[in-house]
Amino acid sequence: MTDLQIIQTQTFPIKIALSCFAIGTLVFIALLLLPDETAIFMAGASFALLAALLHLLLLIFLLFKLLFRYEKSSKIVQEMLYLLANFPIAGLYFFIIINHNSLF
Repeated sequence: MTDLQIIQTQTFPIKIALSCFAIGTLVFIALLLLPDETAIFMAGASFALLAALLHLLLLIFLLFKLLFRYEKSSKIVQEMLYLLANFPIAGLYFFIIINHNSLF
């Protein structure tokens, strides 16, 4: 299976989790390279809040899906883990940025 086929077979929650991780990492790198740009920080903070809200909504959806489609529970749990993995990563990024920059 090629990389393109693997990407095409991923479900919507996994694509959202991977996309948010990639965008968040790009914002994190931009903030490390340009520490005095408050506009980048505000855009990144806004993105993080919207991504967290989207992740929470998807998690609630997946919880209901898990209740009614238990036969696919391993796939649903995998999707939930992808979404949940972004929360500590975002927290770590935020911690590093706050301690690295003098924004506050």
